Amino acid sequence: MKKLEKLKLKELKNVVNILDAVNAKSIFGGGIDDNDCLIEAIAYFGYSENDVWAKYTELYGASATLSAIENGVPVGNADALVNSFLSTVNVSNENSLNNELNSGRDVILTICAGSGGSTHAVIALSSDGNGSYTCYDPDSGQTYSVESGDIDFSYAASVTDCN
Repeated sequence: MKKLEKLKLKELKNVVNILDAVNAKSIFGGGIDDNDCLIEAIAYFGYSENDVWAKYTELYGASATLSAIENGVPVGNADALVNSFLSTVNVSNENSLNNELNSGRDVILTICAGSGGSTHAVIALSSDGNGSYTCYDPDSGQTYSVESGDIDFSYAASVTDCN
């Protein structure tokens, strides 16, 4: 068997392909899946997923990014990340949500997504005025109805402008 030559680190970077965050996620995380819902929600407003992941890494470091790729972006990290790309207004309850939607603004919402307190980021597009909201899920590309009881107001922000 032929003995392999050891490469210096500087030479190694010229030999090894460097993956961007989205491609790394598809390998590490087994595919782009529900864990990147907040990233996709921001990208919905015209940004690339690579740019959003790069900003997340800049804000929270590589180890936090690997954790987010595997487990999703923690709600506590959502504000700084979203506000790096979008101008927002906090939406804290159903009345403020309806006011923002009636003003023609889209709202990034977290909705309850199953047991264990997990949430999922979607874009609220409109309200029927009776507690039901039409939401777009950028992860799945589907539009569906969400009832007010399924909204988790721990993170909800009306998008007033793109930065």
